[in-house]
Amino acid sequence: GAYDNRAAIERLNGMDVPVLLVWADGDPITGRAERFLRTIFKNVAPPVTVEAGHFIQEDAGEEVAGHILKWMS
Repeated sequence: GAYDNRAAIERLNGMDVPVLLVWADGDPITGRAERFLRTIFKNVAPPVTVEAGHFIQEDAGEEVAGHILKWMS
């Protein structure tokens, strides 16, 4: 998977599109990688953090949807 991940990062790094990254404050997996993942994208919106665990869409789906709608408008 490391090769595929590097290829994906290279591809994403070359894209100039707006990006919204929503983070769960209690995610033990991706929480540690937030700073690194933000460096992959050129046009990242300010940080959005919600109170949730690893399954953010299940723990805080409505809140995440609200952040997405606000960002899109």
